[in-house]
Amino acid sequence: MKNIKINWRKVLLTILIFFASSVVQVVGLNAFLIPNNVFSGGFNGIAQLLSLFSQNFFHVSMPTGTFIMIFNIPVGIVGWKMIGGKFTILSFANSLFVSAVQIIAPTQALNYESAVSSLIWWLINWCFDRISHEIWFFNRWHGYCRDGCSKADRKIDWCADERD
Repeated sequence: MKNIKINWRKVLLTILIFFASSVVQVVGLNAFLIPNNVFSGGFNGIAQLLSLFSQNFFHVSMPTGTFIMIFNIPVGIVGWKMIGGKFTILSFANSLFVSAVQIIAPTQALNYESAVSSLIWWLINWCFDRISHEIWFFNRWHGYCRDGCSKADRKIDWCADERD
C-alpha cells in the first residue's frame, strides 16, 4: 500500500479560505445586496431576480440560496465531467455550502442606501479577493508545495508547473 503524505498546512489553509469565502458571500448577499434590491451578477443575480419574482407574482417566498443551489448543480456536474479534480469538487462544495447557509442566515440590512451597500459589498469582496490571491501566490512561490506534492497534485493544484 502506498504511503500517502498529507500536507496539513495546505489542508487547513484550504478549509480556512473555503469558510471565509462562504461567510463573505453570505454576508454580502444577506446584509447588503438582497435587502436593498441590489443585484449581483451571474447566477447569484439571476437567483435574486427569481426569488423576488416568485415572491411578488406567485406569493411564494423562496430564498435566493435555493435558486443558487438549483443553478449550481448542473454546473457542478458539467464541471466534473469536463474538468474533474479537486478544483471542481471544492467549487461545487463551496456553492452548495453558501446556498445552504444563505437559506438559513437571516436577511438583515446593515445599510439602507443602495449605492453605499453596493460600494461596501464591492470593497469587502475586493479585499477578500486580494487576501486570498496573496495567500495563494505566497504559498506557491515560497516553497509551500515543494515537499509534499505529488506530480498529479502539481498538475491540478497550487503546485502546477512548480517542478515540471
